[in-house]
Amino acid sequence: MITVQYQNYSPQFQGFKKVKGTHAQIKKISENLKDKYPDSFVLVDRKNKKENVCYIITKKHQDKFLDVLKKNNMIDIKENLEKYMNEKAKEISFEKIQKLIKKDKI
Repeated sequence: MITVQYQNYSPQFQGFKKVKGTHAQIKKISENLKDKYPDSFVLVDRKNKKENVCYIITKKHQDKFLDVLKKNNMIDIKENLEKYMNEKAKEISFEKIQKLIKKDKI
């Protein structure tokens, strides 16, 4: 008897995303993402006292990020991540990412 199994995992977003929010919001999201999806890269950057930005890097963008990391200083990369990745991160709202995390759809 031959059994075929299909993995039915399809994340809602893949690639290079960014979420803007307060320090508390970004901290909550980054902790949840790191716990549930340890394969993704989560970087948090403080833009000013009130606003933080969380970058989420998955799939093929992880390889690109690792190549950039080999050649450059981490502090410079963190401050200018979109410049080093040669791509603008697609923005996702705090509310949307929170819903996706609750539903395990990331």
